[in-house]
Amino acid sequence: MFQMTKKKKSKKTSSSSSSQSAISTAAAAAGAEPADLQTAVTSTGVDSATLTQNDLQMIEGFATATGKSIVKIGSAFVEFLKEKCSLFVGFHLLSLYESDVPVSNKLLTLYLLYKVKDIESCLRPAASKKPAPISSHTFLRLFMFVASSNAISPAERLMAQLILTQRTQPIGNLTAEDFLNSVDSITKQVPKLEAELSDVVVECEEYMIARQQRWSAASLWHNTNEEFDELADTSNQMESTPLPNLCSDVDYLQSKEEGTEDSGQRNAENAEEAESATAAESSVQDSPRRLDLQDYLAHVRAGTSLSPIPTKTVVEFIRKSPLGSPLLVPFFEADPLLMSSIIQTNHKIASELICRKIEDNPSLIERYVSIFLTIEVCVHCIEILDRIYKEISNVPVEPLHEYIRYCVNSCEQIPLHQQQRLNRMLRLVSLFLIALLKSEVIKPNTISSELNPFILKFSGHKDMTVLYQALAEAQSREAKNKKA
Repeated sequence: MFQMTKKKKSKKTSSSSSSQSAISTAAAAAGAEPADLQTAVTSTGVDSATLTQNDLQMIEGFATATGKSIVKIGSAFVEFLKEKCSLFVGFHLLSLYESDVPVSNKLLTLYLLYKVKDIESCLRPAASKKPAPISSHTFLRLFMFVASSNAISPAERLMAQLILTQRTQPIGNLTAEDFLNSVDSITKQVPKLEAELSDVVVECEEYMIARQQRWSAASLWHNTNEEFDELADTSNQMESTPLPNLCSDVDYLQSKEEGTEDSGQRNAENAEEAESATAAESSVQDSPRRLDLQDYLAHVRAGTSLSPIPTKTVVEFIRKSPLGSPLLVPFFEADPLLMSSIIQTNHKIASELICRKIEDNPSLIERYVSIFLTIEVCVHCIEILDRIYKEISNVPVEPLHEYIRYCVNSCEQIPLHQQQRLNRMLRLVSLFLIALLKSEVIKPNTISSELNPFILKFSGHKDMTVLYQALAEAQSREAKNKKA
């Protein structure tokens, strides 16, 4: 097989030699040998699908060739690795993407992760040549997360959105560095990107839900040491059990957005959800939709991130259910470790849980802020606090001041050589403080003694200028109010 491949390569035209030249250039740009995937790596390569140390260096070379055309690098990448295992290649690229590298490298790595699907098709030459739907991509969840996360740079977010909609034509012959500097112009070239992205996300979510429902029963067979008779009984039970309506959540959400839901039916459901905690407990056993809800909440407790449609279902349930609901009490009484996990894996659900509890008892803000102080400063905690102080009245402001001090100290503790991480943190904290000042949640005179040294220390950062202006305007507004 290997000899036949070499003969075919020798007959290619000059375009093949240019691809080899691009590969050589990428190899020269490779960094140090990676420390991961050692189980998949050998020094010589046992078979054609196994990654060697040289292969890993070549992959790193492709991911760092930010000065060359993204499309050409992707073509050379597929050509060089077409006989390799796509999963090994993809996981090594994923480790490179998660490392602390410039944004241009992350952009190129994202595109190469997208091209991994072409490696898979090359491994299966008998497969159809039609482009596979993005919903079947191995790294679909990564693209969906990057495309919707506010903690990711706009360039990375745009690249993921183009990948999900499979509209990578605007990339053209751009390099990763060109792409990074042309985000606004590329966005203008695809005016309907957001609408298309919304359709793709819904399609992908439906695909993942259907796949999860299809294979969820596999857990019944996890113990291979069971007696045959027990397995046969389980099989008979499965055959006699009617399948639930897998689209109940989707149908309900769609009908609500389109304004075609049956008002009588929804009023009846609302009345049912407003019953006592005991009645809610008994109704869980009879409703397929509530059975799904129990499953979603179990995943939340286990630290599994829910996709958007189940998340909307859980959030709506939290909003409408009484605080004494047996399904919610374990979350309201959760220990700090569990609540910290929910914040980081399902922040929308955590936000709804925390806001419901603080609406009932504003003094609990101290408990939740103490949990935030155990988590690295992130957009999730900031969004939850911003929502609490803007939507709920009579919440003590001292815990907020404590979290602001925590944010300031976190910025000051970042080493200067980690410039990208520092810039990201400064921007996040400054936007948070600006929002609080403009909405008059915090009084400028009570926080200025801590903000002024912070602004002065990082005065070279552009967001600090905006923060200084917001602080000055808030002080001026407060002085006018005192005179009046």
